[in-house]
Amino acid sequence: MKLLVFAHTPLPVHGQSLMVETLVDGLGHDPNVQILHVNPRLSRDSRDIGRWRPGKVFSLLRACAQAWRLRIVHGPAFFYYVPAPGKRGALYRDFVVMVLCRPLFSGLILHWHAAGLGAWLKHHASGLERWLAQRLLGGATLSIVLGENLLGVPPALNSRCISIVRNGIADPNPNPAPRPASLRTHREAVFIGLCSRDKGL
Repeated sequence: MKLLVFAHTPLPVHGQSLMVETLVDGLGHDPNVQILHVNPRLSRDSRDIGRWRPGKVFSLLRACAQAWRLRIVHGPAFFYYVPAPGKRGALYRDFVVMVLCRPLFSGLILHWHAAGLGAWLKHHASGLERWLAQRLLGGATLSIVLGENLLGVPPALNSRCISIVRNGIADPNPNPAPRPASLRTHREAVFIGLCSRDKGL
């Protein structure tokens, strides 16, 4: 199987970029999968994520041209993409990528890292935006969601198959020192991600 991953890896560092890096590194060791990676890297740092900047248009077009070249050189492949949350600017970015790249590939794999697009399309999008979302992001071969709370969008966009794959990275200290008995019932989890008001912080 050939998979073109059109998604950014660090830098900047946040949950989504780390998960894409984990995917690219992990599948890169699988002899049954050939990974082709296009790193659009639209944001300079964490403050730049989700913000409009004219330079991002040129970076996006450059990344699409790189995807075309890889498709021509390596032949048919599936197109892996991380779609937008419920934000108009990011959704329009998705529209551009889908128009320019999706027709060239064998199938579309969407990995939903963010919530909110379904509600945004229902309550805030214009009729044209809803139609474009259905036309350009609809009918994906596979939609991957991180948990049950993200199951709403793929069916609304008629994804053919939906899988739940939770995020996670290897424990950097798999053999920790013994903990006192009073603390052994506690479990701690560390979340890596971009912390902002938009995400509920």
